[in-house]
Amino acid sequence: MDGRKRPPSYYKYKKNHPPIAMTLTTELKEMLDAVKGERSYGVAAQEIIKKELIPALEIKKQLEVAKEAECAACKEEMQKEIQKQMASISQFIIPCPRCKGPMIVSEKNAIWRTEIYPIILAAFRGSLCDKCTKRDRLKQLFKT
Repeated sequence: MDGRKRPPSYYKYKKNHPPIAMTLTTELKEMLDAVKGERSYGVAAQEIIKKELIPALEIKKQLEVAKEAECAACKEEMQKEIQKQMASISQFIIPCPRCKGPMIVSEKNAIWRTEIYPIILAAFRGSLCDKCTKRDRLKQLFKT
């Protein structure tokens, strides 16, 4: 501030229209001069920014909406698939930690829900379905 007393409308205007400063290379300034015509630098810069940012923001919103929808659908689909797979598993054999003899584990074991099932879910927690993998690749393309 320069120490002057200003009316409230000044502060309201500054809040709603925050000023920004830019430093351009000589080459970029010459390009801006060629494009701006009779308009001020501020108006020309606003038009350029709007032309570029609005489509980019719309793409970003679409990706976020798609991500939420796909992730919700993906999680639901994954849970159903896991439950179906788990239901089809009647038993499997693993070596005993002490004697290395066969140990039969099934959903009838007392520790199935509390210990085994959470470990199986954790093992696949970082995995993504094909839809989410493709979405992430698209997201990386637009991230530049």
